[in-house]
Amino acid sequence: MTKKVNNRYKQTYHANVPSGWSNDPNGMIYYDGKAHLFFQHYPHDSKWGPMHWGHMVTEDYIHWKSLPVALIPNEDYEAICGCCSGNAVDRKGKLYLMYTAAQPDRQRQCLAVSTDGVHFSKLTNNPVLTAEDLSDEVSTRDFRDPKIFEKDGWYYCLAGTRIISDRYRDLVTQLKEKQKLLLEEIGPVVSSGPSAGQSLPSGSQPASSISQPDLSLSGKVTSASQAFSGQEEDQESDTLDELAFSFAAGQDQAKSATVTAPSSMTSFSGHDDLSSEAVRHLESELGELTSEAVHHLAAALESSEKDRNLKEKEIIEKVEEFLNEVDRAVIDAAQEHQEEAENRADPLTKESVHSTVISPSDLAVLGGELEVLGYGNIILFRSKDLINWDYRGKLLLPQEGFSEEYFTLDGVYECPDYIELDGQEIIMASPQMLPQMGNDYENIHSCVYMAGSLDLESGRFLLDQIREIDAGFDFYAPQVWNAPDGRKIMIAWKEMWDRTYPTQEDNWVGTYTLPRELSYKDGHLYQAPVREIFDCRQNEVTMPGLALDHGSVSLANIRGNVMELNLTIDPETASQAGVKVFKGSDHETLIYYDKDKKAIIADRTASGLPISGREDNTNVRTCDLEEKEAGREISLQLFLDVSSVEVFINGGRHVMTVNVYPDPDDQDVEFFCQGGSCLFKDIRKYDLLVVEES
Repeated sequence: MTKKVNNRYKQTYHANVPSGWSNDPNGMIYYDGKAHLFFQHYPHDSKWGPMHWGHMVTEDYIHWKSLPVALIPNEDYEAICGCCSGNAVDRKGKLYLMYTAAQPDRQRQCLAVSTDGVHFSKLTNNPVLTAEDLSDEVSTRDFRDPKIFEKDGWYYCLAGTRIISDRYRDLVTQLKEKQKLLLEEIGPVVSSGPSAGQSLPSGSQPASSISQPDLSLSGKVTSASQAFSGQEEDQESDTLDELAFSFAAGQDQAKSATVTAPSSMTSFSGHDDLSSEAVRHLESELGELTSEAVHHLAAALESSEKDRNLKEKEIIEKVEEFLNEVDRAVIDAAQEHQEEAENRADPLTKESVHSTVISPSDLAVLGGELEVLGYGNIILFRSKDLINWDYRGKLLLPQEGFSEEYFTLDGVYECPDYIELDGQEIIMASPQMLPQMGNDYENIHSCVYMAGSLDLESGRFLLDQIREIDAGFDFYAPQVWNAPDGRKIMIAWKEMWDRTYPTQEDNWVGTYTLPRELSYKDGHLYQAPVREIFDCRQNEVTMPGLALDHGSVSLANIRGNVMELNLTIDPETASQAGVKVFKGSDHETLIYYDKDKKAIIADRTASGLPISGREDNTNVRTCDLEEKEAGREISLQLFLDVSSVEVFINGGRHVMTVNVYPDPDDQDVEFFCQGGSCLFKDIRKYDLLVVEES
C-alpha cells in the first residue's frame, strides 16, 4: 500500500525526492538537451534501504521533472545494499552509468547503458571491475563511488577506498600459510573420516546455529582462543567438538563483533598499524580455509573412538597454535585503535537496515560498523573502453604543511569528483569522520575541495590547499555538471548522515541544494546561486540603510519563507549583528556576525522541530572569516525555501547550508545587534515564485 506523503516541508525551488528516501546525487551529466540528476533512492520507505537510482531532469535547475527509477537492485551481486553511488558518461551517443554494487563484505563496479537516457540495461558481464583487478592495496570492502572523466583520449576514473597497508597484507599472507600447514598436518589424522565439504557429524549443530560468543577483549579475556571459544582459559571442559564449533562460530562472529582492548593490555610488535576491526577482515580472507579446517575436525569426530582418543589432544594443540597466532593480531590491533573505538557510536547490525539506520554511510558499504582496514584515500584508474581498467595509483600521500588527519582518515573519501576550474585542477570529496580542526569539519562527515595538480601517470595529487566546501549543517556528496555554456554547476545532498530527519514521519527524506555556479579566484573556491533563480524574483523591497543600537526590529514588508534576502552588515561597535529568519512566537533561526569569534554563526537551537545526531552539537555552526574580512563590511545573501536557508557570505567565498523545520506561520524577519551599534546596508528582499510547468 502506498504511504501518504505530507508535503508540509517540501521545498519549492529545490529538488526534493517525491517520496521515500534519497541521499547522494549521482550521474551529473548533460544528455539529450537536459541536465540529469540521478540520486540514491529507496522508494519503499522513508528510511535507508537497498539503493535504487532515482532520476530527475531539468532545463533550468529550478523546475525538476521526475523520471522512472533508472536502476533497481535485482541482481545477486547487488544483494543487501543495492546499486550504490557512481556517475554517468556519454560514449558514442549512449548514456552509461557506472555504479557500485555494494554488499556487506565486498564492493564492485558495474555498468548500465541506455539509448534514450531513461531506460537502462545492465551489462551481462557485470561486475566489470573489482578491487582485485586493480591492486592488492585497494580494499575489497571499501571500493566505491566511481567518477569518470575524459582526458587526452582516455576515460579516467576516481573512486573512494581504503589503502591496505603492506604490513596488513603481509599478515594475511602469513596467517593463510599457517592455516595451510595446519590443514596439512591435520589431514592424515582424519583420512578415514568424511572428506572436506561433506556433512557434519550426526547430531552436531552447524556453525551458524551456535550461540555467538562475546568477542570483546576486556577483563580476564585476553586471547583469541579464549574469545573464540567464549570460555575462560583455566576451564578444563573443552572437548574436540566444542572447540571445533566454537572455532567456526568465532570465525563468523568475528565479522560483526566489536573487538576492543583495555589500554593497559600488553603490546605485541609486528602488527602495530592495524586496527581492531582489521582482524575481522583478516578472518574473512581466511574463511574458506577455516571452513575446511572445521570439516577436518568434524571428520575426526566420526573416526573410531580409539583414533579420536589418540589424536584429540594433538588436533586441539594444532588449532590452538593457529588461534594464538591470530590472537597476537587481535590484541595488537585492538590496542592500536582503542581510543577511536571508545569514541565510536554503537555499531550497526544488518538487522538495522530496515529499522533505525544510524549510519547508512557506513552501512551501505559494510553491512555493519565501520571497519578500519586501512586509511581512507582516493584512487585513479583509466580505460579506453570502460571495461578494461588500468590502475594508476592513490591520490593522497602525506605532504608537509597539511594535517596528518587528512592522510590517516578512519573512513573513506566518498563521492570524489574532478573538475578543471579557471585553470585550476580541483578534487572534491566527502571524507567520513574527518576530525574537527578548530571550527572546520564540525559535522560527523565532511566535504572538502582540494586544489592542486593531478599526475595522470602515477595518480598522485600534489596539494596546494584543502578547504571545507560548506560550513553549515546539511551538505554532503557534492557533484558537478559541466554545462554546455561552460559553467561548472554543483549540487549536493542537503542533509547529513547520522542525524534525525523530521520529514521521516511525513514519508519522505531527501532534498538537494540550490545548484551553485563555481569559480576559482584568489586561491579560493567561490560559490554563487545558479543565475536561473533570479528569474523567479517577485515583489522587490529595498532599503538603503538601517541603523540599530542594542536592539532589534522587524519590517512589515520584509517577511516570508520562500524568498531571497540580501544585506551588508557594518558591525561598527556591536559584538553581534545579524538577522533572525523563520521567526514566529516560539521559533527563530539566527544568522549573525560575532565580533569576538570573527565568524558568521548559524544557530538553529530554537528553529522548530529538533534535530539530533552523533555530533556533540547539532545546533550551532561557525564559519571563520579571514583576517582581512573580519570587522569589515560583510555581505550576506540568504535563500529561504520552507525548511532551509542557504547563506552565501562575501560573494560566495563562504557558504553555510542550514535545514530547519519551523511552523508554517514562522515567516517574520528580524534585524538585531547586541553589545553596541551596527548598520545594515543595501537591504533587498525578493519573493521567489516558481510557476509549475505544464
